Amino acid sequence: MSLGDMEPRQKMINLMYLVLLCMLAMNVSKEILQSFLIINEGLERTTENFESKIDHTYSEFSRKMADDPEKVRVNYEHAQELKENADDIVESIARLKVKLVATADALPEGLHDSAYSIEHCHSKDNQDVGSQIMIGPDHANPWPSTQEFSALELKSKIEIFNEHLESFVHNKEAVAEMQIPLSQVKEHGHLVNWEIGNFDHLPLAATVTNLTRFQAAIRNSEADALKRLMSELGEDDFSFDAVGIRVIPHNGTYITQGDSFMADVVIAAWSTTKNPQLLIGTVDTTKDQPDVVNGDTSNVVFKTKGIPTYGVKTSALGEQKWGGVLKIKKPNGDTTVSYTHLTLPTIYSV
Repeated sequence: MSLGDMEPRQKMINLMYLVLLCMLAMNVSKEILQSFLIINEGLERTTENFESKIDHTYSEFSRKMADDPEKVRVNYEHAQELKENADDIVESIARLKVKLVATADALPEGLHDSAYSIEHCHSKDNQDVGSQIMIGPDHANPWPSTQEFSALELKSKIEIFNEHLESFVHNKEAVAEMQIPLSQVKEHGHLVNWEIGNFDHLPLAATVTNLTRFQAAIRNSEADALKRLMSELGEDDFSFDAVGIRVIPHNGTYITQGDSFMADVVIAAWSTTKNPQLLIGTVDTTKDQPDVVNGDTSNVVFKTKGIPTYGVKTSALGEQKWGGVLKIKKPNGDTTVSYTHLTLPTIYSV
């Protein structure tokens, strides 16, 4: 998972965690255990900050869904599934941490939440309880994913989370940064499975801190994925800074006695900072987007910023047809989208 979007403080916490794991290989002291508590507290605070921002984004998603369900529905449904998967993992880990501390200290059920926190645990250096609950007696055949509180159950939930990310994040590099790594890890110079490397025979303080680290990682990935889903809603939305009334006559503005005048009166929006391109000529509609063969712009002027005006002198009697394509850059600035109207007004010269 990428560290690029993490705050410097969060990066420091992660680095400290790795350093402490290395120190554990040499010695378990009270100072090291206390350092894990400090890191765990920092990770919990980070997770809370992520959750606050994420909740705000979900509320914004709900508002957009209510305003424009047709446009938002697909991304909204992905966001809801993302939330369901992330909440399931974070809440499962929270229950697992309570189970670990309660087992290590032989605590009864029903105590205040703080009694099950690692800070108040009297068995922070216990290196057996994590393996007992999450791995089982046979390291070669750990508890299956169907076993409650097992490491493979947690791994299975994270796999579902990762697979869902792939279903809507189609950029391979982007999705790789969001997914939680579940590959083998190095232990004493050898590669071991994820569940063994993360939870087997570690002091309880390290095991709980490791679990908190996964909670923070899930919320971080959730925030990144949610941000991507939200940004996609506006990828093709054009920004305009001016609006005005425009009258579009049905039959021109020259009306003879006894005829009726009809017009569409609309609110038009345009950008005064970016001029579109109006190409006059024969319209080709056989391509993905309409285009003009040998388009001409010589008679196009911008009397008002953002609004092209086409003017031409009549050179012959009778009906004179004309057409063209209006091109405007997409919000990303890299591509353009073209618009045409096949029933443009006809010019009559008499």
